[in-house]
Amino acid sequence: MFSWVAMAEGPISDPRETGFGRFQGADAASRDQIEPSAACMNQYIGLGALSLERRALVPPFSRLGRQGIRPILVDFFSGLAWESRARRTPREIDATTATTLLVLMSLLVGIAVSNQVLTGSRSLTTAREVAVTEAASIDVGAPPGFGLTNPSILENHFPIYIGNNSAFTSDNGVRRGTGAPADPYIISDWVIDGSLYPGAPALIWIESTNAYVVIQNNKIVNLYDANQWEGIQLGHYPEVLSTSHVTIRNNLIVNSGHAYGISVREGSSDVYIGANYVQLDATVDHLFGIEADRGVHDVTIFGNYVNAYTGGTFLTEGIHIGDIHIDDARRGTNVVATRNTVVNATAAGIASLSSTGTRIEANLVYNAYAVPKVVGPDYPRGITTGQNSVETLVVDNQIHSVHWGIQVGADRGRFASNFISDVDTAIYVVDNGTYAGATTFGETIYDTTYSGVASGGIRLPADFRGTVVDLGPGIRAADMSSALLSILGTATQISYTWSGDLLNLSATVGGVVLFDTEVTSETHNLAATWSGSIPTLKVTSLLPGGVTFELLAFGDVAFTGAGFLPSEKYSLTRTAPGSATPVLNTTSSSGNLAFTIPSQPARATFALLAEGVSDPSAPMSKPPVVTGTPGANGWYVSVVSVTLAATSPTGSTVTIAYRIDRGPWFTYTGPLSLGEGNHTLEYRASDAEGHLEAIRSLPLPVDVTNPIITGLAPTGRVTNPTASVSWTASDQVSGIAGYEVRIDNGSFQKIGATPSYSQFWSSRSHTVQVKAVDKAGHESVASTTFTVEPEFFGSGGLLQILPAALPVVALALLVASYVLLRSRRPDEPANAFLPPVEYETILPAELEEAAAESDELNPDDVGVYEFRPEDYRRDNHHDNNREDHREDHRPEDDRPSDYRLHLHGYPRDDSLPRGLRYDDSRPDDWRD
Repeated sequence: MFSWVAMAEGPISDPRETGFGRFQGADAASRDQIEPSAACMNQYIGLGALSLERRALVPPFSRLGRQGIRPILVDFFSGLAWESRARRTPREIDATTATTLLVLMSLLVGIAVSNQVLTGSRSLTTAREVAVTEAASIDVGAPPGFGLTNPSILENHFPIYIGNNSAFTSDNGVRRGTGAPADPYIISDWVIDGSLYPGAPALIWIESTNAYVVIQNNKIVNLYDANQWEGIQLGHYPEVLSTSHVTIRNNLIVNSGHAYGISVREGSSDVYIGANYVQLDATVDHLFGIEADRGVHDVTIFGNYVNAYTGGTFLTEGIHIGDIHIDDARRGTNVVATRNTVVNATAAGIASLSSTGTRIEANLVYNAYAVPKVVGPDYPRGITTGQNSVETLVVDNQIHSVHWGIQVGADRGRFASNFISDVDTAIYVVDNGTYAGATTFGETIYDTTYSGVASGGIRLPADFRGTVVDLGPGIRAADMSSALLSILGTATQISYTWSGDLLNLSATVGGVVLFDTEVTSETHNLAATWSGSIPTLKVTSLLPGGVTFELLAFGDVAFTGAGFLPSEKYSLTRTAPGSATPVLNTTSSSGNLAFTIPSQPARATFALLAEGVSDPSAPMSKPPVVTGTPGANGWYVSVVSVTLAATSPTGSTVTIAYRIDRGPWFTYTGPLSLGEGNHTLEYRASDAEGHLEAIRSLPLPVDVTNPIITGLAPTGRVTNPTASVSWTASDQVSGIAGYEVRIDNGSFQKIGATPSYSQFWSSRSHTVQVKAVDKAGHESVASTTFTVEPEFFGSGGLLQILPAALPVVALALLVASYVLLRSRRPDEPANAFLPPVEYETILPAELEEAAAESDELNPDDVGVYEFRPEDYRRDNHHDNNREDHREDHRPEDDRPSDYRLHLHGYPRDDSLPRGLRYDDSRPDDWRD
């Protein structure tokens, strides 16, 4: 069994199954071996590598026998085939040679890994530990504990079908229970492999029952067959059957390519689906992780983790509620999807159709493909409503990394307190008739938080008829255009409350307070409230010197305000292009205002202004005067001084307020001095007449310190001619912009922002200077001197060249072995080649036996020589009455080996014996 750290193609979405069976080195057949470990099931939130198990790899040689091993590496080393040169057939090789080859192969792999470690190179496939990002709130998404509770006790089982109450038997997987509410039937601890039952439409299937039953701790895998439709199914599509009182919890359904994970069909009721893990591997469109059909009632989907992955470009959904609308009577009712996590859905994370009163709450929905997957226009979507999913409640969900955060396409939905980020549009309300059943009457959208939106926060149709309360980013007191307020019917009270840098907009509609809050870049303490029967209000500016707004009201409207100029006279006028009609005059008391706006016949534009103020946000400040030494990239390299000035449009007394780096506001009294830091100065002027200009901003980055270089190496003696010069540099203010390097007596050369430099160094002394440059333009230089002295045979030099040399040597040995093997005939004796040993007793078994039968030869006195094919000569000589005889046949001979080997033996008494000859062309022909 091998232990693997999960290898992922991209950002990881699933805390327990990464890559969905597609691990480095894993194949499709082993996907069923990859499943969440028990430890991982208890660690949904956190960081760490996942240890997963898979089958042991088959060794590269498949058959081991007395005569040798048959290799199966047909494609080893770029198509190298182990086969006979003469007959082109798979070759038998002896165990010694096979072992040698395995050692050489291991050496190559080991040296490659060592070389990677020593040189810092990267392999083609990079392993990355799986990281799980903690949600912003522990109350959103599937809580820990989903998936199998005890995988160690699972037993194999065939598909389970129960069609009535009497079928709850042990043969059908029931472990215990009586079917009563307090003692339900338990179907648990089974593993069902769909690849073994390709014709089974559902692997656990219950229909037409009303006994209480719990389906738990079961594992269902490999649903790829075209006849497989559900992992677990209640009811029977397209029939409408009454199936009730079923709990489906803590099951694991993985590698579902053609089937829904869990399906609750029409007619089912009182169903709880909780803490299951479902992982798709969609090979068809419109595949769902968990599905509750139209016409289901009282279904709760809680705490499940659904990975709606597809390796292709198929449409998938994590949780699908309802279906194509047939008629109102067949809508689902009381379906709840709460605290589920849905990842990698390409169509919608959660979709609600043909239902009434569905609640989608506190779910976490996002995509985590390595490359964003787009399967069609405007996909993927986080949460979507449509097809007569009326009065759907979508609240407290977190959605990110999709196209549209929430798509709204059904009437009277309520969307509140959702957090949406990294999307094109946060909430997209479709035009009526965009698709079948798409209507958007009576929607209520409020308290939406969004960031990283490319196209906008909330998109509304031109004829939108609903209620929206939203404060978008970029709100300014002099420009309130980012505030969106749309009211269906009338509001009884509308308030803008600005406290510090928080602005809250609230509207009471139908007795319910709808609101939104935004963090602003300005700081104010202002409040304005309109009370009455108000169908339309749009505020365009909100300043101490005045408020401008559009209003449509049925009857009189009461206005109250706080934070205005104290004891100042204000006038309210009804304005139109080229004219202004006085409505009333009033005086503030300690900054508070209270008066009644009389009923108006139609929508009108109003201006509430302090006396003498025509434009409460008129600009007054002059350009600041900044003195200091400029550096690079807009930085100053000395302390700067800033002088502010302003004038009033009416000539009244001017006050300038300022703050530095979002700190507290101060009244400007003279030039400001700013030291080191990346500062931002904000300022605004006001006058006694009530003018208050918009906040102005001026960046003032100051860096007066040089960068620091430390750890420059190497120094002294160096034995590696390709040694890398490295260092550490820091700059606490502007940051390092880049480096330059000077070698010996050369000039400085820019090398980028990497704190190291490598080249081939000649065998002598070298001086390297490194210059660090920060973004403000400051420079620092450090120097090191070292001497290159190659030491190829010393311990240091040898260790340095080993990583590069050993793979070459090993490869050469492997190629030589291959050539040697190809030169032999398939029928050669396994020991035909012996090392060249002179006057040493090394005998093949047959030679030893023949020598033992000879009258004149002692087996211990028989010399053995090796004669090579290249010795094409006849050589006879005598030495002390000993005869060494070599006889070779030339290449034109008809034997594959192209030579004949004669072995002669002799006794120690120096008498000339008869020769004992072994003729290799006839292995069985021994004679003397």
